[in-house]
Amino acid sequence: PGSTRFFLSLEDQLFRVFGGDRIKNFMVSMDIDDRPLESKLVSGSLDDAQEQVESYFFGMRKTLFDYDVVLSSQREAWYANRREILTNEDMSPVMIRCAEAMMNDILETHLSPQTPRDRWLPLLARVGNTVRQFLPSAKDITGAKLMQVSGGSDYEKLREYLQMRAVEAYWDKVAAVEEQHPGCADEAQRYMFLQNLDGKWKQHLQDMDDLKNEVQFQMYAERDPLVEYKIQGNYEFVELFKTMRRDGLFSFYRFTPPPNLAEVLRVGNPRQDSDAAKRMEEEGNTDTQKRKEEKEDTAELIRSAAQASRQMSEAKKKHKIEDSSQTPGRTAEEEEMAMKTAAAANEAINKGIEELEAQFPEMISTSERSTSRG
Repeated sequence: PGSTRFFLSLEDQLFRVFGGDRIKNFMVSMDIDDRPLESKLVSGSLDDAQEQVESYFFGMRKTLFDYDVVLSSQREAWYANRREILTNEDMSPVMIRCAEAMMNDILETHLSPQTPRDRWLPLLARVGNTVRQFLPSAKDITGAKLMQVSGGSDYEKLREYLQMRAVEAYWDKVAAVEEQHPGCADEAQRYMFLQNLDGKWKQHLQDMDDLKNEVQFQMYAERDPLVEYKIQGNYEFVELFKTMRRDGLFSFYRFTPPPNLAEVLRVGNPRQDSDAAKRMEEEGNTDTQKRKEEKEDTAELIRSAAQASRQMSEAKKKHKIEDSSQTPGRTAEEEEMAMKTAAAANEAINKGIEELEAQFPEMISTSERSTSRG
């Protein structure tokens, strides 16, 4: 059926980047003019150039995909946590888990089970200082108090004690909020956590984008940038969760509810909400009934006007028929005046009907429109 031939200049960008000068110099040395070349040397150079270009772009896409896989796994974990906060009606399991994890972070930051016992007291004093910053009711937690609780060597007992105090402080705060604003504690926790969560995630996306550019310099140290991106990215993600828990709990522990908290959170008494909804429904039904009655009155008015117009049209036609023999007792001037009066009245009625039809086109049928113009 036919064939296709492709021509490519040796000055094309593909040849210039991938060895076209070598072939061009060969042609100059052999004194070959600009006639088309058909040789295995040219075809092989072209195939090699295409393979290199395809390999380059494939490697670029694969590298971008590998970087996206790291961020995608973090995104799935982050949104699973956010979904849990949104869907749970009771926030206490999430908050208690975060409080216990935060106490673990504080304790493990300053002290480890392998720390010599003679160094525990100054380190426990730092633990107490940090705990008091978060828990308003933990003024009695000092280094000496924690040393006494641990018995000088029991690390797990110390951990359980700190977790217990964090949970107690949480329930105290919930009770205080519920006392002032019943039914608002869970929504207040959810609001603060989501605000903190979304802000931290936006900043993390920016940090990961900056990290992707920074790790490229690891090639000078003969390190794989992708491996460094995974290591540092996972570390930052773990630290992000710790920061989110810490800031969220700190906001709730130090939270002072405003007088209009229920309005801000759009939370109210279920009974009051039900009564309000019922009143709104009744008012809506009343308004609907009023509008229905108004439309019916308007429709009746239009029908009456149309009927009057039809009667006047019939009277006018009858008058025209009897016009040949004028009505006894009337002069020609009186008959003409009566005709003009009837015509003016008919015109006024038709004009009124047109205005009503323009405002309420659905309230009069097509037949009534046609007969009213008769």
